[in-house]
Amino acid sequence: MAKPPASETPPDQIERFEHSLNELEQLVGRMEDGELSLDESLQSFERGVALYRDCESALKQAQLRVSKLLDPEDPDSAEPLEPESP
Repeated sequence: MAKPPASETPPDQIERFEHSLNELEQLVGRMEDGELSLDESLQSFERGVALYRDCESALKQAQLRVSKLLDPEDPDSAEPLEPESP
């Protein structure tokens, strides 16, 4: 099976990130409602930390790919993209 080129993000990686983020948002909403027991809250917190770490890892991978695209010869020297001022 051929690997996707380095410049493309595999669809399953994007879907996994979006799914994790969506689940994390729903989890936070249920916790903020305050209707969970202490045990349910602890389990939700543990799951939330795992989801956060998954999302953080995916974002770091995306940042690395952007750096490589900006300067493939020296990705560590690539300047971060700054939003344009209005």
